[in-house]
Amino acid sequence: MSYRNSTTVSAKGWSLMTASWDLQTLADSTSLMGSVIYWVLFIESIRTRSSRSPQWIVEVGKD
Repeated sequence: MSYRNSTTVSAKGWSLMTASWDLQTLADSTSLMGSVIYWVLFIESIRTRSSRSPQWIVEVGKD
């Protein structure tokens, strides 16, 4: 009886560890994806700003 209980406890502990590891992996990957999306949008905004600048200078020069 006690052997059976100990295996159940260890099995429960293992499933809790696995669930915790899965959640940690999910949190890490979500954080990584958030960082990637942030940097892509940040760099894209800089690129669009820098590509707009020469046109703005040309338009001001026309006046």
